[in-house]
Amino acid sequence: MFLFASCGIKKDIAYIGQQRLARYGTVHVFDEANPYTGDGKSIAKIFLRGKIFTRTKKCKYEHLVQEAVKEAQKIGGNIIIVTVNKQGDLWDACYRINVDVKYDENKE
Repeated sequence: MFLFASCGIKKDIAYIGQQRLARYGTVHVFDEANPYTGDGKSIAKIFLRGKIFTRTKKCKYEHLVQEAVKEAQKIGGNIIIVTVNKQGDLWDACYRINVDVKYDENKE
């Protein structure tokens, strides 16, 4: 019996509000240590995690945040808020993060 597992990052996006045109400007990152206090419009929630048995540099928290920034830009967001941040475990060494994507015209 063979077990085939793919490496890389799994991204799931749940759209909430009206999608905007892609914008490739600055995306501001917020989390528990740096909370967001504005009232931007919600666009989507993004769920990022490594695929099963992934053990690469792409599994680190910083890389996942960069992937979230790229996805936010594609859907027109300029704010991401990390709402869940879990370290890897025995089955998956990757971090797992969930982010809310928002657009705040005051953060242009």
